[in-house]
Amino acid sequence: MDEDKTGKELGYWKIKFDDSNWESMEIPSNWYLQGLDYSGVVWFRRKFDLDFSDEDVIEIIFQGVDYHAKIWINEEYLGEHEGYFGAFKFQISNKIVKKGNILAVRCCAPYDPGFPLKKKLFKGGLVHWDLRPGTVSLRGQEKGSGGIWQSIYLKNLKMIGIENVRISPIFQNKNIFASVDLELNNYQNSRINILIRISAEPFNFSGVSEKYEEDLSLKPGVNNFNSQIDFKDPKLWWTWDLGEPNLYQLKIKILKNQELINQKEITFGLRKLEEKEDSWYLNGVPVFLRGSCYLASCWLSEMTLEKFEKDIKLVKEANMNILRNGYHIEPQIFYDVCDREGVLIWNDFPLLWDYDISRSRIKEACRQMKEFVLQFYNHPSIVIWCCHCEPMSANQITLDISLKRTIQILDKSNRTILLAAEHRSHPFVGWYYSTYYNFLTLPGGKNPNEFGAQALPNANSKFWLDMGRENWWPINEEWVYRDFQKFITLYLAEVLKDHKGGVTLNQFIKSTQSYQAELLKFGLEAFRRGKGKIHGAILFTFSDAWPSITWSIVDYYRNPKEGFYAVKKAFQPVLCSIELPTFPVPNLPNIQLVVLNLRELIIAPLKALSWNEYFTRNSTLKANLWIINDYTYKISGAKLQWEINKGEKTLISEQFNFNIPASCSRFVKQIKYRFTKDMEYGEYLIKTTVFDKDGVKISENDLKVHLSSTWRKITKALSRFFGIFKGYLASISGQEIQLRMFIDAALKRYEKLAERSWCLETK
Repeated sequence: MDEDKTGKELGYWKIKFDDSNWESMEIPSNWYLQGLDYSGVVWFRRKFDLDFSDEDVIEIIFQGVDYHAKIWINEEYLGEHEGYFGAFKFQISNKIVKKGNILAVRCCAPYDPGFPLKKKLFKGGLVHWDLRPGTVSLRGQEKGSGGIWQSIYLKNLKMIGIENVRISPIFQNKNIFASVDLELNNYQNSRINILIRISAEPFNFSGVSEKYEEDLSLKPGVNNFNSQIDFKDPKLWWTWDLGEPNLYQLKIKILKNQELINQKEITFGLRKLEEKEDSWYLNGVPVFLRGSCYLASCWLSEMTLEKFEKDIKLVKEANMNILRNGYHIEPQIFYDVCDREGVLIWNDFPLLWDYDISRSRIKEACRQMKEFVLQFYNHPSIVIWCCHCEPMSANQITLDISLKRTIQILDKSNRTILLAAEHRSHPFVGWYYSTYYNFLTLPGGKNPNEFGAQALPNANSKFWLDMGRENWWPINEEWVYRDFQKFITLYLAEVLKDHKGGVTLNQFIKSTQSYQAELLKFGLEAFRRGKGKIHGAILFTFSDAWPSITWSIVDYYRNPKEGFYAVKKAFQPVLCSIELPTFPVPNLPNIQLVVLNLRELIIAPLKALSWNEYFTRNSTLKANLWIINDYTYKISGAKLQWEINKGEKTLISEQFNFNIPASCSRFVKQIKYRFTKDMEYGEYLIKTTVFDKDGVKISENDLKVHLSSTWRKITKALSRFFGIFKGYLASISGQEIQLRMFIDAALKRYEKLAERSWCLETK
């Protein structure tokens, strides 16, 4: 560590500096994982030998340093790099020897002096997020992500470098081709004649290879090159639920006098995702986006290929076809897995809430955006670029517009570019405001992309060992540090409203998980019934990024919660959704009043009042059955069976045959059942099962209803009705007051802490 920032003056970068008493650290790693909970400067030194010839062109490549790096080799300063995710490199041929080279790296990962409203570090959720250590409190940047978190390696280029390869799938009428742009860097001092040979070969399927070659004369320095590859029988890249994620491998070979002097291989896919008035379309066919937000870990160096593969296996098990990487960028291997497994990615640039928008910081943000686009360009899984998540003030648009223009200059493919994921597309009904019955109004626009509720990890999760037995129960400050929102859980969500008297930890775990599962299933089914108006539903969030209590459906140790199984059921590609009839309401326009939506404010209470799972004796249960099919093919001769059960006893069971149209969401039938005067109070279950023409079960679903007294039916209805307004009032009075208090405290008390750790020069 270099807490007083005197390492340069003390000669940490010099060859003869005595580092014999320095501690060693495993690299790559975020230094927190090596036991160093610290924000500021850390120096690293490494001695190495290298066998090379005078003709060799040697580069040193850093795949990722968080956050600001300055590099020396053999006492020669190579340069610096800012940003946690981007790879960077230096040419070192004339700076190294065969024995005893000394590499010195000054790594700076400070507290942000602009926290929380004018942040200077572009790290998104890794530095300021309500799901990281300390949540959004003044302790919210502890347990930082600094360090050399990805590999460092040397590469011999042999005269010519191949850089910034961009493969852009172009769909033109019925023709499909790939535009290939790249840079050829001639490291010689004179022109050189070469042959470039490009081939696109099947990578994970059998098929035809396409080839192209051309003689080139390269000037010294960077030479831009463009070619086009036509596909006679193209195999398209699909999501796992619609087809096969077919990948090609682009092979680039540089030859001089028939001798191979450099080559590069890149996997890519041919796909096109576009949004029209009624749906997203993948390769020309409708696709409903079923997914979740995702951030693998607060310390990304711990994520291995095997861990990512396990995560994506769980994602597919939950019937998701898209992940939204909110306000961060994962390592390349994550996108490799998604490419292979057919999972779409919506990727935010690492901006969350507000930032310093001075000219120098906007310029740096655009440089990092260019780095992001160029280095991750060829992943077919990435289909949406998003510049910012939840900018909280209007002046952020200057930053976001600059970032969007940067993408537009670079991206020749068919990706969607979003200026921001705004608050209005994040309908946290049933949590921050209103009740989850508000999902019946289809809040959040065409693509709601954050909604959910917190739930505690399972009782047998390793999380509770991390908490320490002394912090298990009752709720205490350690819970809050680990992101638990007590006020909202107990007051707005009212997860304990059905408990009388005391409650144990196990009961509390069960209550929070049940509430999360109910909310997500209710919301997802409402969105899917609204298919056509709604183009996708992306919940918040998939997994915990550290041992915490959050909105995740899978905890940090990848143990599924009850919500995971509710999502898995609600996201079945073929689903029979059960809807209780509600009052018809006027089709009002969406008018936003600060944090309130006028349409929701009027319609939601009416919908909540009339959606009543409570029935009385001598009343008739009516339920609408909807069929949702996200597949692009018709299912002929299907059979739908519905039944009503009380415990193990089936009270009624009926079935009928029907055809399921492709890519549909439609009302099928209203079912009815009469509760008689002698029937037992309690819970009843409406269950639906869909079979194909061969009798194979392809989907099942259920909805709980209750038989109760008239008084309980009325009180439940009124509770839902007034719960809408209670949530809105709490949203206005509670959240905004708490936010203002937090901001005032941050501005007054945070300055000294940040000043101590700051180690970047303002450019």
